[in-house]
Amino acid sequence: KDENVFEQKVTQKENVSVSKAAALKKFSLDYIVDHQFEQEVENTMEFTGAILKKVREYKNVTHERMAELTRVSRTYIKAVEAEDFKTLPADVYVRGFVYQMAKCLKLNADLVANSYIHRVKKLKNVPRA
Repeated sequence: KDENVFEQKVTQKENVSVSKAAALKKFSLDYIVDHQFEQEVENTMEFTGAILKKVREYKNVTHERMAELTRVSRTYIKAVEAEDFKTLPADVYVRGFVYQMAKCLKLNADLVANSYIHRVKKLKNVPRA
């Protein structure tokens, strides 16, 4: 009886290892590291849609792959990058989208999401000419 319990635990651990390996492969990014660009991104304090797009393209992540990994629609990903506020939903949702996009791109998700939303609010409050 103890042998069966031990075998079950070993099998469970093997399944978890396979799941972790599959997850790592799914979320891995395949790109050539440009240390100068990495440093530029590291020093960025205000993340714009253009910067997010530049990082996404640098890390070879298509809109389709980003949508698959984040569960955010391609329409909203493109709208975030274009800062198309008319297409985007309420800021609370946009913050979540940007947070997930940043995680996918292996960026500091809190910093990216907070700075993006701060920028959005600032731009929305600018009177139009």
